[in-house]
Amino acid sequence: RRAAETLFLLLIAAMALLLAAGLHQREPDAALTTLDTGWYQLTDGVRREVTLPAALPAEPGQTITLYNDTLTDSDGGKVLSARGVEYGIEIRAGETLLYRYEDNAFPKNAQMKGRLWADAELPDNIGGQTLSLTLTPLSGRAVALAAPVLGTAPAVTGHHIQSSLFSIGMMLAMLVLAVLALLIFFYMSFFGIRERRFLDVAVFLLLCSLWCLTDSGLYQIYGRDTAAGSVVSFYAFMTMPIPMVHFVRNTVSGRLRLVPDVCIALFCANALAQGAAYRLLGVPFIAMLPLTHLLLTAGVAAMLTALLRSYRDKPAPQLRLRIAAFAALGAFGVAALVLYWLLHIYWYDAVYQFGVLLFIILLLYGLIG
Repeated sequence: RRAAETLFLLLIAAMALLLAAGLHQREPDAALTTLDTGWYQLTDGVRREVTLPAALPAEPGQTITLYNDTLTDSDGGKVLSARGVEYGIEIRAGETLLYRYEDNAFPKNAQMKGRLWADAELPDNIGGQTLSLTLTPLSGRAVALAAPVLGTAPAVTGHHIQSSLFSIGMMLAMLVLAVLALLIFFYMSFFGIRERRFLDVAVFLLLCSLWCLTDSGLYQIYGRDTAAGSVVSFYAFMTMPIPMVHFVRNTVSGRLRLVPDVCIALFCANALAQGAAYRLLGVPFIAMLPLTHLLLTAGVAAMLTALLRSYRDKPAPQLRLRIAAFAALGAFGVAALVLYWLLHIYWYDAVYQFGVLLFIILLLYGLIG
């Protein structure tokens, strides 16, 4: 127990350092520049200068086009990386189309596209052409456009990795905690102690890390088969609550076990029904996503209720920690849903990932303690 607690504290300290390093602003890469100036719009023949980042208002259905004449032939062959995939961004050099997002076999909604980058390789003669970005605003909202970056392909890839350090850190932390939970489970099993809740935690974390990987912008850009990865991501997201519901089932007793049993059946039925609707009827997973989010919210509320009733019948410090863990997961989950559905903010996943990590830390600490 003492060794496990020491390892647990060291892991928390390592995660804090990793997150601090990821959030720390490094010096700009010499091979990477931010193209924030030199942009302009033409409205009725009148030129209006635009400095990025900026919020660009537009009428519904009206496209926005930004122009830039500051590039030279020395920028030829470099990669321009811009945000705005959710706005259907198109990048052109003169009349030549350099980038246009096209859905693969797995269509994405605006929130998913918001985590992607539009990367376009500039032609060698870019110095004699006008670079343009064309965007179509989403209904009722201005276009929030960040400044594109320009540099060599390795520099742009490094920029994407640095932008994803938080999610990468969350995924690595989940994997480390999953291995820790598995080691504890097998160690206790060796001495005849079958504490299956450590196994529940490990399976949950493995599914979470799989979801984090296949749902990430890095995978969606550089992955070999992004459509298949998106399907895996959705199945991981739909099934990852099952191990934690089983965790609660192994915590409560008596008639309270009926609640997690019903939840497990609902999560399994949801995954099977959505898979059948996708394969047989062609219904995209994103159209059925509200049902999964509703089940997740209801599942967390049901588990919290079951734990509260168990604590009322038999108060215990470990149950208080588990109640706090599910309450934290519910709070971060609701915050992520608000960011996703109401505010359409693409980094909703980081909020949920942090909530998952806090949730697991509280549960593991309660089990080890």
